[in-house]
Amino acid sequence: MKKNRLIFLFLAMTSVAAAQEVSICKYLGDRKAAVSLTYDDGLLEHKTLVASELEKRGLRGTFWIIGKMVGVKDPKLGDRLSWSELGEMEKRGHEIASHTWSHPNCRKVGYEAFMYDVWRNDSAFMSSMGHKPLTLAYPYNAKTDKVVAAVDSGRIGSRTFQKGHGQQNNKTTLPMMTSWMHELIERGEWGVTMTHGITHGYDKWYKPQELWQFYDTLKAYGKDVWTGTFAQVMSYTKERDAITLKQHTSGAGTDSWSLVVTPSCKLDSQIFTQPLTMKLTGAAHNVKAVQDGKTLACYGDRDARLIDFNPFGGAVTITYAKVLNIIGDSYVQNHRRPKEETWHYKMAQQMGFTYNNYGRNGSCVAFDRTHDGKYNFGPAMYTKTGMMDGAADYVIIIGGHNDACKIGNSKDSLKMFRDSLELLVTNLKARCPHAKIGYVTPWYRDVAGFKQVCKVIKQVCRKHRIPVLDNYSKSCVIDVRNADFRKQYFQGPNDTAHLNNKGHDLFLPVAKEWFVKYMQ
Repeated sequence: MKKNRLIFLFLAMTSVAAAQEVSICKYLGDRKAAVSLTYDDGLLEHKTLVASELEKRGLRGTFWIIGKMVGVKDPKLGDRLSWSELGEMEKRGHEIASHTWSHPNCRKVGYEAFMYDVWRNDSAFMSSMGHKPLTLAYPYNAKTDKVVAAVDSGRIGSRTFQKGHGQQNNKTTLPMMTSWMHELIERGEWGVTMTHGITHGYDKWYKPQELWQFYDTLKAYGKDVWTGTFAQVMSYTKERDAITLKQHTSGAGTDSWSLVVTPSCKLDSQIFTQPLTMKLTGAAHNVKAVQDGKTLACYGDRDARLIDFNPFGGAVTITYAKVLNIIGDSYVQNHRRPKEETWHYKMAQQMGFTYNNYGRNGSCVAFDRTHDGKYNFGPAMYTKTGMMDGAADYVIIIGGHNDACKIGNSKDSLKMFRDSLELLVTNLKARCPHAKIGYVTPWYRDVAGFKQVCKVIKQVCRKHRIPVLDNYSKSCVIDVRNADFRKQYFQGPNDTAHLNNKGHDLFLPVAKEWFVKYMQ
């Protein structure tokens, strides 16, 4: 019996140790596949049509520039972008890269002439953009092993494979593009599209809206597909294949457990600058990761934490840490002041928590304010829980101020608020199943709807056994009614919602006492 017990303990310890593993994800964010959207020849409509449509969806593209054609006016073949326009696109996150100076076919002009043409475009980039283009696309897709080796020296790399997208030449349709994306996901591959003009050229689009709809599809599949620029994805893959990790664990099986991961990558850190994603499995806890004195974002599932880190930086120290998610309105976003001044940020720092702020100025629990007058305050909170770190230990909701202002004395709106709050709580429980949820109400305000909203908050929270820090009561340390108090502790003398740094410091001990008593 004793022998069997020792064997069991040994196996248990071995399985725990083996379960805590660190690996580098195939693609950023542990996505299943990657797509780079690339556009040849530097047409003006790449800025006016393509870039604007990409940016609407939070995507960025790669634009291959023929230096000789920059700024050329040619209505028949398509006007070309100027250097200043290219600079503007680059500042907005798009990649501006080389398609050579005059678009020669390397197999026809020969090695020396082709490399001179490449060098000439590099010089034009240095003069006009302030840097050498770090990637290149071959004219006519013509290349030789000798040319590729020479071109890639001192660069991230060059485009050696692609999928032509266009409707005049390639007969591309939305179902075709979508099917191609699904094949990439199934095979775990990186796909690179090649498109020239939208309204000009041999592969122009008769229905450009199908291309925009494909962008929508990529955005919708953002958890599975990384849509990155060509430089980003190629840099990631080369860093991923070149890196080695040295690991040291201490305090195994205790709360003082730590894992030190030291990366080593022999690539040129002046050229390769893409963060990599490290996956930690089997920790059975939330973790905190620090590299070079900076706290790194930790996300993903509770038992498979993802950490984006600098492969050329110092050691990454990983320790157990609890995660605090805060969702709400400008009480969370902190209006015009940094979130680092908020009481919840300071509390998280004092308690050693990983802190995630999901606040947005003007946000409501119940009402969509995406198109609310001239402002975009975003959708209702109950629709935004999917963006949260699902491994959170604690979630605090801070909302109701903006809802109260919209509800007034309307019973229908009040019912909508109640139903939306129920849905918010349900969604949070599904998204963060291990989390303790708490609610912090807005401060008192003598406006129709405030009393009713705070009453509903307490009723719904009581039903779900959610602790409430009730700031609507007159006993609250935040004395909104007092003009002198507002002048000293709010972001403005007429502000009735947003504390300044001094006000957050005043409220911090009250909030922390409530948190320790009811949330832990």
